[in-house]
Amino acid sequence: MKSKSFVRIIIIGLALITGISTLWAQQRTTQKPGANTNKSKTVAVLPRLLDLGSVSCLPCKAMKPELAALEKEYTGRLVVQFVDVWKNPSVGKKYGIKAIPTQIFFNEKGEEVFRHTGFYSKDDMVKAFRDNGVRLEKAR
Repeated sequence: MKSKSFVRIIIIGLALITGISTLWAQQRTTQKPGANTNKSKTVAVLPRLLDLGSVSCLPCKAMKPELAALEKEYTGRLVVQFVDVWKNPSVGKKYGIKAIPTQIFFNEKGEEVFRHTGFYSKDDMVKAFRDNGVRLEKAR
């Protein structure tokens, strides 16, 4: 009896040591020497437009070329994201979506500044950013 318990303890101990050493080795190989690991520094972020909809709904389909034009015109100055909430319901729940499409506008600090539900043209989206204190410059 005692020898079986002892063997189990040894096996569990070896498994723990192996796991810990593997994690340690992965961490050492992914960090470059002298890399700054201080994550408390603020990083500049671009303004962001999050469009929550579905590839199957008609107003959402109408948004697709508007979002593409916005993304092209403000490349490198604005992040445009689309999430299909029928395929990813947790995202819709996270943002409290009641209807689609819903556009959520974020400033450079990642703070939500405006929300719109329904079809929205590219020009209206640019105006919404500006009306809410987010200055957008066209890509060069």
